[in-house]
Amino acid sequence: MKNAIFLDFDSTISHSVKAFCSTYNIIYKNHPNFKPADYTKNISWNFTIECPLINNPLDIFSNSIFFNGLEFMPNAEEVIKELNNKYKIIICSLGCYDNISLKSQWIKNNMPYIKDAILLTNQGIKMDKGIIQMGYEDSIFIDDVESNLRSSNCPRPILFGSKFLWNEKWISEGLEWCKDWLEVGGRLL
Repeated sequence: MKNAIFLDFDSTISHSVKAFCSTYNIIYKNHPNFKPADYTKNISWNFTIECPLINNPLDIFSNSIFFNGLEFMPNAEEVIKELNNKYKIIICSLGCYDNISLKSQWIKNNMPYIKDAILLTNQGIKMDKGIIQMGYEDSIFIDDVESNLRSSNCPRPILFGSKFLWNEKWISEGLEWCKDWLEVGGRLL
């Protein structure tokens, strides 16, 4: 049996920050207080600084416009296809019902070679990915959120992506970190 890699979806596989800001710009462009959001300047996990007109980020994350414009992170598609030949890939993501439904369809359409996903709804409750059994002997878990990695029972958690306020402690402690998919491929292929 292949070793398992659990992959987060948002901002790990998919460029969710870019899609979020783009969707915000489409929806709010006619609002009198609108200022275009620039995904390269987003520093808050809930987008309150770059997208101040939204009341609830789930309104964007659950919008079909978001998923219609959603792209892979650079080099993710190619590296994940290669990883899929060597490992059992399991996508692991949280969201509300509408988000999970659209996310599931996006995975089916864009990653038909992925056969396993754990998609959990968590609207209105605090939940992390620690409830998922990842403690298999040689499992790997890749996520951009430090708290998800810390709460997991995975023997090899890897932080993914750029340094932000919500993951800087992981990096400062010298724990395993891959800045991009080329680095992931270099370590795991």
